[in-house]
Amino acid sequence: MFSSKGESQILKEDKLTRKSIICYGIGGVGLDFPFVILSVLLTYFYTNVVGVNMAAVGTVFLISKIFDGISDIIFGEVLSHTQTKWGKCRPWLLRTIIPMPVSVFLLFLVPDASEAVRLIYIFITYN
Repeated sequence: MFSSKGESQILKEDKLTRKSIICYGIGGVGLDFPFVILSVLLTYFYTNVVGVNMAAVGTVFLISKIFDGISDIIFGEVLSHTQTKWGKCRPWLLRTIIPMPVSVFLLFLVPDASEAVRLIYIFITYN
């Protein structure tokens, strides 16, 4: 398909510099750190403060991760078809400025009701 010279040229252009690798790594830590802290805090909050069974909370988180994997594939497809003057991701990021903090706030407003109602609330707000 390509000549050997063309292949080596493509590989050279695709090679990441050490600075790029470090920047991507720092960005990943900065992105994942708040979510890890939130997950640990939510597990503690739901089990020790709200009083929901730990197995039920783990099951809700497991089902949510499965939904997350499916939604990532779907949203990746949506992003690949997004073409605006602001790029592919910026319009979607701007749309989450208000809903994201509101949804995080709602995670900690579990109603004082039966455990089934609390689990449904936790499932809906976590997803």
